[in-house]
Amino acid sequence: MTYSVVILGQARRDVDHIFNWLAERSSPGATRWYDAFTEAVERLSHDADECGLVPESDQIDIEIRQRLFKTRHGLLYRIVFNIVGDEARILRVREPGQRPLTRNDI
Repeated sequence: MTYSVVILGQARRDVDHIFNWLAERSSPGATRWYDAFTEAVERLSHDADECGLVPESDQIDIEIRQRLFKTRHGLLYRIVFNIVGDEARILRVREPGQRPLTRNDI
């Protein structure tokens, strides 16, 4: 199945925050991160339903999935999304080391 990928408001703010933080330290690093993020988002359009549930899914009581992607330095980021019909809706983008999601984060 092919999905339309929609990046919701909080996820866009997450992306902007991560990108800007990285850009202050390394402009090329921020660009590489954004490229890795974009590639992961594009893959969602083809295989969103194959991505696993987030570990916090039991506490949130909503079926929420995640797509993991790494930076060149091996840092692991999470794209947190749910599937509604033929849409994969990106809810949040999480950085390494962030606390687990709660219902209020969604």
